[in-house]
Order: sequence, then structure tokens, then C-alpha cells
Amino acid sequence: MAPIYYFDIAALVLLFVLLITVFSRRMTRGRENIVFLLFLLVSMLASSCSLTTAIASNWPIGYPVGLRYVLHTCYLLFRNLIGPCYVFYIVTLTDTWDVFRKGILGRMMVIVPFIIIAILLLVVNPFTHLVFYIDDTLVYQRGKLFILLYVAAVFYLSYAMAYIIINYRMLERTKAVALFSLGPLTVISVLVQFVYPMLLVEMFCTMIANVLMLLAVHRPEEAMDAQTGLKNLPAYMEDMRRHALKHKSVGMIIISIANYDSYVTLLGYDRSNELLRRIAKYMLDISFQYRSVEVYHIGNGRFHFVSRGEGKIDLDQVANDINRYLRDGIQLDGYELSLIAYVSVVRCPEDVSDYPTLMRYSNELVKSCDYTGQVIYASKVIKDSMKLVVDNIDDILDDALINHRFEVYYQPIFSVKSQSFTSAEALLRLRDAEGRFISPAQFIPAAERSGKIHRIGDYVLEEVCRFISSEDFAKTGMEYIEINLSVSQCMHKELANRVLMLLEKYHVDAKCINLEITETAVGFSQNILMENLEVLSQAGVTFSLDDFGTGYSNMVRVASLPLRIVKLDKSFVDRMDNPRIKVIVRDLINLIKDVEMEIVVEGVETGDMANQFAEYDCEYIQGYYYAKPMPKQNLLQFLCE
Repeated sequence: MAPIYYFDIAALVLLFVLLITVFSRRMTRGRENIVFLLFLLVSMLASSCSLTTAIASNWPIGYPVGLRYVLHTCYLLFRNLIGPCYVFYIVTLTDTWDVFRKGILGRMMVIVPFIIIAILLLVVNPFTHLVFYIDDTLVYQRGKLFILLYVAAVFYLSYAMAYIIINYRMLERTKAVALFSLGPLTVISVLVQFVYPMLLVEMFCTMIANVLMLLAVHRPEEAMDAQTGLKNLPAYMEDMRRHALKHKSVGMIIISIANYDSYVTLLGYDRSNELLRRIAKYMLDISFQYRSVEVYHIGNGRFHFVSRGEGKIDLDQVANDINRYLRDGIQLDGYELSLIAYVSVVRCPEDVSDYPTLMRYSNELVKSCDYTGQVIYASKVIKDSMKLVVDNIDDILDDALINHRFEVYYQPIFSVKSQSFTSAEALLRLRDAEGRFISPAQFIPAAERSGKIHRIGDYVLEEVCRFISSEDFAKTGMEYIEINLSVSQCMHKELANRVLMLLEKYHVDAKCINLEITETAVGFSQNILMENLEVLSQAGVTFSLDDFGTGYSNMVRVASLPLRIVKLDKSFVDRMDNPRIKVIVRDLINLIKDVEMEIVVEGVETGDMANQFAEYDCEYIQGYYYAKPMPKQNLLQFLCE
């Protein structure tokens, strides 16, 4: 009876379609894609040889017997190679290559059966006929040890199933179920073809396995960023979760382009995507030089270059190369794009011990570090003593609220006109249970995420109102206190009511407080912000725009707000040695004064700088040159002296 090879034809056609799909979807980069492609190619070769041997069984009697031996040998060789490829694919999906390579027994269990049972038996088979032979009538016959090939196939299947069970935590649940379900399908196909040799269903079931892996397991579109072709944020989160489960050391370069949003507005969607693709290609070219490196685009011009520590890579050198490439600028359609790129080296767990902290560091990199054009090292940004703080910041905030560990400090503000300190800025400070100061850059974002910022903000407002209502404040000669409002507070509908309630509770004149809002807050919900500002302005409360020059506010938006004061950010002061910056600052001061707003210059640390801004006719100067932030009692003593 002639073999029924229609299943092989269907399998080969569909596998070829899958191969085209792989290349058309650019699934040729990255370890997972490469191993899947290898599995697919081996399946295609096995299907081709299976079909060819089936057709050869109907060839004329005079066709060379040697060629038939070659065809059958190639089929059995590739068919048995599918087992090791399947194991390698599962090892790749679970990201356990480092463990697999270190385990000598595990490697031997995968390699030895294929070498002994498949290769050696098939090499000597033309002389021993132990696996198969062609009889005198040119009919294919199974040999005495043919069963060993099926034993090897069952062994690899069992090994793969056991590997999935042991490492199930490294896989998403749906992927683990899909991979495990391939076992029964393979067993059924092997049994059917073993019992009915003429019914060639093994390769057809292998094709089905390839399709299931592509649809239910591999799913590259879910892990790929459409803009760059790199892995995306969900893929990054899943990979980092697996690294954390295995306590694997990871070296990382975080790249955050601070002015990316500006280029999106300037260039438009298509050309800004081309900018991202240029950067992605550069980093991919670097990653191809090393083993175990992945590059991710996690959105809005932020890239993560991750080395899993399995290959030798000079992370510092690579970071400097990337930084130099971005700092030098990129030519695109006639534009010379000057990128403000923050490039930071992070080593886990040495610098950051968990994924949430890592994401916070990545998200707040631009805000927490000044741009210098140099590579930033997380080991210097995140001090050893602060790692525990970052990891347990929510618990620290809860403890601080319960046990009253927050303190309000005050930094005096010098009035150039009256040559005295007429106001002060209230600044929140936090000590943990061990007495360590926690930076506001760390606890304020955490408080905003958790919603605790409103309780904390109420505490500051109440403390300041209590101070203003006291006799001590009257003795200072100060006119008002400035209080910072967070973005969350500005967006809260009850802000105005809370402020007015506290003013009434402590019998404080509304003119004695000045609320500071940031440029970031101005960019959020305009309706709620404007409602709060209008209600409080009508009550007599005044407002300042804090950190002016660090965001994206324009003068039209600034002029539309009921602001009395604009505070020039310290970044202007630090760059006054640059003649161009000096011209910009001078003209900016004149522009602010032309719209009848007063100016506070922040971060002044020298007498020369204080005199220079006084000459520019700025009303107020604040900085370490006059005084650092201090507790209330120290402020009272300072002002009396």
C-alpha cells in the first residue's frame, strides 16, 4: 500500500506560509525569534524529506537504492532534531539559558540521546540495517532498533513537559497551558503513524504545533513596539519579572529623551517615528555584538538597553557610546536634531533591588537629575542609605502620618526694595523612624501616587496657618508665607474649600498666604485649576508660578492666570556665566515685569549673583546666600538677629 502523503503536502505548504509570515513580520531578531525560526526550519526540512520519501516509494524499480537511503536518513534525522529544538524553545521562553548552560546533567540529557540514538544509529544504518532498510523489492522496512527513535521522541517530549512544570512561574499562564497542550497532540500523532506507517500524520501535527506556538505562545506583535520594532513595555515588564524571580543580575542603560515631545510637535508623527527608528537601529547594531542583550522602547522616547550578564559587555563604554551618538545630534530631512538625552547606567540588584523602584527611577530620571551631557550612574543618584527608603516609601509615609514625623521648614525670601525679609517659603521635610531625612524628590511622587498627598498638603496648610495666627509671626515683620501645591492638589475640586476653611479656622487674612503652583500643574486640567484659582483669588489669596522655565508653559498661558509672582528656576541662575543665557534671562525678566508680575529668583548662592539680579530690578531673591531652609524656631531667631 502506497503512503498517504497528502498530510505532508498540507504540512509543507502551511509551514512555508508560516516562514513567509515570520520574515514579513520581522521576527528574525532576538533570541526567542531566532529559536522559533530554527524550530520552523527544522520542521520544514523534516516535512520536505517526509514528502520526498513518500513519493520515492512509487518510483521505478531501477531508481538508485542509495538515494532512497539518503532521503529516509535525512527525514529521520530532521524528525528527531525537532525534539531538542522544542526543548531549546521552552528554555528560551522561560529565559533560563544561564541555568541550562550551567547544569551539565540537563545539557547531557538533551544532547546525548540525539547524538547516540539519531546520529550514530543513522550513520551506521546503511551497513547494519538496525533502524531501517530497503528490501529486495525496494520496499521500506523498519529495523530492529527503529523503536529507539520513538523512545527518543517520547523522551524529549517528557523532558519538555517537565521543564514547563518546573519553570511555570517564568511563563504567562496562557503560554504555559498552550505549550503543555502540545504534548498530547504529539503523542497521538506518533502513535497513529507508528501503528499505521502509511498514514503520514506526524509532520502535519508538527505543523499544527508551529501554528499554535505562533498564535498562542510566540505572539510577537504583543511584545513588539510598532514605532521601532523593538520589544515594548509589556515585554519589558514580563522579562524583568522573570529576572526578579531568578534573582538574576542585570546591567541596564536607561535612555530618556527629555525633548522628544517637542520634536513630535515640530516634526509630526511620521518623522518623529523615523527619529525613534534611527535611534533603535543604532542600539540594535550595538546589541548584535553581544550575547544576551535586549533593547526595549517603552514609550515617549524612552529606551532600555538590558544585558542579562551572560555575555561580556562593558556597560560603561556602551553607555558612553550611546550618549555620544545622541549628544552629537541626528540629521533628519534637513533638520539638525539636538537631543537632550539622559543616559543612565543601572546595575540590578546592586543599585536597584526591585522592579517598582527601577520603574520609578526610570520615570523620574529627567526630573531628579540636572542635564549635564554626561552619563548618569544610578549608584551615585540612589545612595546606599536611601535604597531601603525607596523600597519602603509607602510604609514610611504611613508611619510619618501616624506618628507626626513631618516637619515644616522655612526659607526666608529677601526683598530687594525694602532690604529685609518680607516672606518665606514653607518647605516640607520628613524624617523616618531612624531619624534620616527623606528627600522630597522621593516621598512627594510616592505620596501623589498613593493619594496621601492630600493629607500631607492639609498638614502643611494647617501648620502654616497656625504659625501665621501666632504672635511669633507678628514679631517677624514678614508679610506672607509661600506654600507649595502639588499637581494632585491643584487638580482636586475641594482645594479652594479646604484652604478657605483653614483660613477661617485660624482667623488668617488671605493676603498672608501665597500659593505656589508649578508649570506641570498648569499643563493639567485647566477647568478645575482655573476654578480653584478664581475662588481663592476672589478671597484675596495670591499665587506664584514656581520653577518657571523648566516646563513648557508659554507667556500667553502664564498671563491668563491670576498670578502675582513668577519664580525663576535655579537652572537660570546656574547658567548665568553663559552670555546667551544671560541675555535670555534679562529679556525674560523684562517680559514678566511688562505683564505686571513680580519676580522671585531662586537658588542664589553668591553675593555677586544677588547684586546682579538686584540690578535687573527683580523684587525678591531667595537662596543659600541669605539662608537655608530652617525649622520655625530657627527662623524666628534668624529674623530677630
